[in-house]
Amino acid sequence: MTNLDHKEILKNNSLRFLNSIRPNGRGYFLTLKNGADQVLLFKNNEKGCEIIEQLISNKVDVFVSLAQFTDDSDGRKSKYASFFRSIWIDIDCETGDGKIKPFKSKEDGLRSLNKFLKDSQIPKPSLLIDSGGGIHCYWCFTEDVTKEEWHVVAESFKQLCLQSGFSIDKAPTSDAARVMRLVGSENWKLKDPRPVITLYPKPENPIQLFKYSEFSELVLRKNSQLIANNPVVKIQTPDLSSANVISQFGEDLPLIVKNIRSAILHLRADDRELWIKCGMALHSLGELGRGIWLDWSTTSEKYDAQDAARTWDSFKPDKINYKSIFTEAQKSGWINPSKNYKVIDPEQDWPIPNKLPSSQVFVLELDQNWLPNNFMYGAIDISDRLQCKLDFVAIPLLIAAGALIGNKVGIFPKEFDETWVVYPALWGAIVGPPGSMKTPAQNEAFKMLYHFEEHEHNQYKLKYVAYKQTLDQYQQSLKNSKSNSITLLTPPVPPQRKRYIVNDTTYQALGVVLSENPNGILALSDELSGLLQSLDTAGQEAARAFFLSGWGGSGNCSFDRIGRDNIHLKNYCLSVFGGFQPERLKLYAKQTNTGSSKNDGLIQRFQLLVWPNLNQHTALIDRLPDQNAIKLIVNTFNNLNHHTNGTKLHYVKQAQYDFNQWFLKNEGFINSGLLDSARHSHYAKYRSLIPALSLLYHLIDGHIGSVCSDCLNKAIAFSEYLKSHAERVYHSVQGMDNAPMLTLSIKLKNKELNDEFTLNDLIHKGWGDLTNKSSAQNAINGLIAWN
Repeated sequence: MTNLDHKEILKNNSLRFLNSIRPNGRGYFLTLKNGADQVLLFKNNEKGCEIIEQLISNKVDVFVSLAQFTDDSDGRKSKYASFFRSIWIDIDCETGDGKIKPFKSKEDGLRSLNKFLKDSQIPKPSLLIDSGGGIHCYWCFTEDVTKEEWHVVAESFKQLCLQSGFSIDKAPTSDAARVMRLVGSENWKLKDPRPVITLYPKPENPIQLFKYSEFSELVLRKNSQLIANNPVVKIQTPDLSSANVISQFGEDLPLIVKNIRSAILHLRADDRELWIKCGMALHSLGELGRGIWLDWSTTSEKYDAQDAARTWDSFKPDKINYKSIFTEAQKSGWINPSKNYKVIDPEQDWPIPNKLPSSQVFVLELDQNWLPNNFMYGAIDISDRLQCKLDFVAIPLLIAAGALIGNKVGIFPKEFDETWVVYPALWGAIVGPPGSMKTPAQNEAFKMLYHFEEHEHNQYKLKYVAYKQTLDQYQQSLKNSKSNSITLLTPPVPPQRKRYIVNDTTYQALGVVLSENPNGILALSDELSGLLQSLDTAGQEAARAFFLSGWGGSGNCSFDRIGRDNIHLKNYCLSVFGGFQPERLKLYAKQTNTGSSKNDGLIQRFQLLVWPNLNQHTALIDRLPDQNAIKLIVNTFNNLNHHTNGTKLHYVKQAQYDFNQWFLKNEGFINSGLLDSARHSHYAKYRSLIPALSLLYHLIDGHIGSVCSDCLNKAIAFSEYLKSHAERVYHSVQGMDNAPMLTLSIKLKNKELNDEFTLNDLIHKGWGDLTNKSSAQNAINGLIAWN
C-alpha cells in the first residue's frame, strides 16, 4: 500500500466517523501530551480531516468535540454548543495498569451492554469504538438536533442506563462540551499505546442512523416504564426524564430549558449565596437541573468541581423551583420571553419588541477577595464614599504600588533558570465616560505618591539652596585666585531630586528624570488617548520606542545630544497609567487589528486595563473615612517606599508547581490558533503579568521570604477578571459586541434605510460600528435573533 493510499484511507475513515457522530460544523480537536493540552479549531468536518494525519503523527492523545459550536464561540464551552448528531456512552474497562474500573475486560463490558439493550429494547448502537482503555458507543441520527432537545434525551438516556444497573461513566453522556477519542489515533495514556479502532460496523458496511424523533420517544417511554414498574428504584430527585415531569411539561420542556439557560447567565455564579439558591431551585429537575447548574457554575473563577458536587448532593427538596431563577434574572435585566410573547401594541396589533441588550459584552465584576489584604478595605471605603466602581480605585492602587517598587525587587518565575526576572512595575488604565468619577478615584489612589513627591520636592529645594551657596563660594574662590593651581578645587555636585510621578513631558526630559531615578517612575496621564496619539505622530518614533522599552523594567537607552552630557539608561523602569473614554479607546485600539506599522504591542502592554459596568444607582454618601482601612494603605506605601533595593525572590515549592501548571495551560491557549494577532500579543504578556502580580501582592501584604501559593492564586484569579475586560475591549473594536446591533436598530427606527436594503447598502452608509462586512452582518443577525 502506498503512502498516498494510506492517507486517503485515513481521511475517508475519519470523515465517515466525524460525519456520523457530529454535525458538519464548527468544532475543536483537543490534543494531550505530557500533561500539556492544545485546542485546535476546525470549521467543518472536511477541514478537520485535513489536519488529522498531522495530529496523529505527533504521537499525542487526540480527542474531538461532539457538538457543533456557534460561530462566535471563543472556546470549547458548553454555553457555545448549538447542535448535536448523536448520543453516546463511555464504558470503562480495566487495562492492566492496576486501576480499578467497573468492568474487568472489554468482553465483560460488551456483555453488560448487550444485556442492557435486550432488557430495555434500545437498538444496537450505530458505532462501537475500542478507545484503547474502554468502549465508546454512539447512537447516530439522520438530522442535527438542538442542544435543548438533545440535553433532555441525553439526561434521560443516562438515567435509563444507571437505573437499569448498567455501569457507565456518568460524566460524558450529557456533557455538551464533551470530547471523545478520535478513531485512527492512539491511546498514549496507557503504558503500551493502543490504537482507537472501530469494532462495529466493518468499514465496508453502512452505519445505521436513527430518526431522532423515534429514538427520543423510545428512550423517554422506556425510562418512564422503568420507573413505573420498579417502585423500589431509588431516585434521589425527580428529573425531567421521569414520567411525571415529562407529563407535567410536555411539549413545553425544550422551551423551558432554553429559558432557564438564558436566564441563569444573567446571574453571577461567584456570589455563593446566589449560587446555592439557584442550585436549590434547579434541584427539583434532577440530573437535568444538575447539568444546567454545573455548566453555569463553571463561569465563576472560584469554581471547584469537588465543592460543586458536594454542594449539589447536600441539597434537599424545597418549596422553591426553577421559576425562582427567572425572578432573580429579571432583577439583573433579563427579559422573560414568555411574558413578551403575549404583549400586543393595541394600535398596530404587533407584539411589543423585546428590550435590546447592553451594547457591551459581559465582564466579571471585581471581587474584593482578589485584592491584597492591605488594600481591600481601604479600596472599598474609597469607592463607597465616592460612589464609583471599586475597579476605579483598586487598579490605580496596584499601579501606584508597582511603580513605587519599580525594579527594586524582582521575581524569578523559574525555579532554577535565573536569566528571566520579572518586576512588578505595571501599565494600567480605567475606562469610563466623563462623569464616572475616574479622576477623583485615581487622585485618592495616588495620594501617597503625591505626598512622597511633594516631600522630596521640598527636600530638593533645601538641598538646592545649600548647593547654590556652595557653588557661589566655589566660583568666588576661582575669581580670587591668582594661580591656576587653585582651580584644582573640586566643584560642588548639584543635588538630584527623587521623583515618583511625571505628567506632560518629552521623552528626552523623561530620560533625564529616569537617569536620576533608576528604580523607576510613573508616567501619569488623565486621558491616555492623548498620550498614545502623540506617540503615533510622525517624528515621534523614538519617543514611542522609548516607552515600549521601558515596559517591564529592563529597558536600555542612550541619549547623545550636542551641548549636553550623554545619558545612558540601563534597565530603566517605566510604569504608565491613565483614563480612557470608551469611544476614544475603541478608535485607538482599532489600529491593533489593522496590520499597520503601529501594531507593535503598545496597547497590549496595558495589562491592568478595565472597563467595568457603571453603577446604575448612586447615593449621597457623606461620612468620615474608615481611618483604620486608610491608615493600612498609608503604612503599606511607606513600607514599600523604603524597601531594600536589589532583592530577587523565588516561589515556594507548591507555588512553583502551580505556576508551572498555569504557564503550560496559558501556552496552550495562546498557541491554540484561536486568537487573532492582537489577542495573541495581549495574552502572551500574561507570562510576566502573573509573576509580577503575585510578587506585588506578596510585597503589599508584607510577606517575607519566597512568594507563596496564596499570592499566586489571587494573581491568577485577578488575571481572569482582567481577561474578561480585555475581551470587552477587543470585541468592541472588532464590532463583535452589541453596539453594531443597537446602531442599526436606531437607524431603522429613524427610517434612515429603505424597507429593502443589501449588506453593501448598509456598509456604504459609513455609520459608526457598521463600516465593515463582519460588524454589519452581525448587526443584522443579532436583530433577527433577538426579536
